[in-house]
Amino acid sequence: MAKAVHLINDEKFLPRFIERAASHFSSCAYIVFGATAPFKFLKEGNNVFIPSSWKDKGDQPIEDVYIHFMTYQKIKWVKKHAPKARVHWVYFGSDLYELLSTFHGFNLYSKQDRMGGFLSHIKGKTPLDRVMRYASLLVYHQHFKKFAKEHLTTFRFWNEGDYLLFKSAFSTSARFEFFQYGAYLQSDIDYVTGVLSPAQNEGPLQILVNHSGTRSGNHMAILKALGTSVEEMNLQLHAILSYGDKEHIERVSDFGASTFGEHWNGHMHFMPRLEYYKLLSKMNIAIFGHRRQEAGNSLFISMLLGTKIFIHNDSVLLPYLKQHGFHFSTLAEVGTPGWTRPLSDVQKRKNKEGALAYFDQKRIEQAYQNLAKKS
Repeated sequence: MAKAVHLINDEKFLPRFIERAASHFSSCAYIVFGATAPFKFLKEGNNVFIPSSWKDKGDQPIEDVYIHFMTYQKIKWVKKHAPKARVHWVYFGSDLYELLSTFHGFNLYSKQDRMGGFLSHIKGKTPLDRVMRYASLLVYHQHFKKFAKEHLTTFRFWNEGDYLLFKSAFSTSARFEFFQYGAYLQSDIDYVTGVLSPAQNEGPLQILVNHSGTRSGNHMAILKALGTSVEEMNLQLHAILSYGDKEHIERVSDFGASTFGEHWNGHMHFMPRLEYYKLLSKMNIAIFGHRRQEAGNSLFISMLLGTKIFIHNDSVLLPYLKQHGFHFSTLAEVGTPGWTRPLSDVQKRKNKEGALAYFDQKRIEQAYQNLAKKS
């Protein structure tokens, strides 16, 4: 019986995690939720199970459970199989927001971007779907609240802002521990830093509006804040709309084209990774309208390229960016005098140093070592 158990999903970056973690854990098992073999991304092995195939022999107690993406099913598994284990939440960045927005007043959307109608903040195509989803969340919320207070030992993530958000809503003694999957290719970072040339201030200013078409990017609020300055200042707007929320994408695309005309560039088709980085290198300004943690890699790659960054006034990234000395602006500054003025060379250099630290392999490897330490 493994001393450490990881409760995971069939995600594309987890095979790399398992490979890296193998050198730090003397004995561990992986239980895959929400999928059956053959898996889409994970490899089958003698230490990979689905919940129904897990055999609890009881000959060696489970000391540590690592929950990668928190769910009700995983909470129930811990209570049944490892009620006395140390529990570590390896946070994904999206497994908290629905509870916060439903029960704790965490407003992800601007008034211009939120959907109207009955229980509009709850997922579901029909009113009945949303009622059923709300009822299930109500039950889950009670279990999660008790679990966080009684079982959780650590909260593992790279951004402490999410931990502070969690602590503000739930009673827990769990402490924050830095962890980063490192779910990117070092060759990509080498390509950005060694091949791409940052944008020059010649011709119209190029402005990125978010990295995807998700509603939480608050596109409409950003576009309305830009308003008449787009034409007056001859700005070129770029919105990545190849994936995200379908209805929101259509609304943003229609509004952008009808309002800004030739100044609007809606990128509707999938863009290969290196092509996307080339587009980022042409941007003078990048605006990320998320209050939640999202678009981390796009933001820090933009920092590497010397792009001026604007983030949501209440972004959960604020503590991290401030702590590490990044130079950035907020949405409140969009449209104010001098808002398009580029960063100084000193500010660009500071941002590049901070972004390189975010992608640093040694720091990530240390986080893997710390993941396996006894708490």
